[in-house]
Amino acid sequence: MARSLKTGKAPPAKAGPLLTPSRPAGDRRWKALTAAGNAAFAQGRREEAERCYAAALAEAEAAFSAFRAGRSDPDLDAAAMLVIASANAADNWLDMGQGRRAGEQIVMLCRRLCAALESDDLALEVRERCFLHLRPAVMELMDKLPRAGWPADAVAHEAGHVRAVALRFIGHNSPRH
Repeated sequence: MARSLKTGKAPPAKAGPLLTPSRPAGDRRWKALTAAGNAAFAQGRREEAERCYAAALAEAEAAFSAFRAGRSDPDLDAAAMLVIASANAADNWLDMGQGRRAGEQIVMLCRRLCAALESDDLALEVRERCFLHLRPAVMELMDKLPRAGWPADAVAHEAGHVRAVALRFIGHNSPRH
């Protein structure tokens, strides 16, 4: 265990890592916010759930940005955090009658994952992780956009775009390429 240069004593057990842009808090805060949002949602407290889910979404977006920049813990699944946070927020907004907001969040989720797949400057590991979570994101898109009132042709257009990006990624990263 490291000792303080000034006191020669070990740091207190409760001391955690400093929160800096290059060293995020991991998923502890995100998990706590998600759990609080889920509890509020289950009890019908939509405004409280919205606050929790919005904060969890902000945590997930920060983690995803750090992930894309190569500054995150390799064990932290920022893409999964983003999918879950987006889906939770969208479900709550749908229940609150904010279908447009819910639909836009899910479309933005899919577009962010697709943009990562298409970004040749990102590490292959980052792109593969985004690809892995594209399927659940598309399932959210296919579920929530119709519930949000989107016309079938708009849903098909968004799903078609995601499919095309995924197929290009598979083809570009196949062993034959």
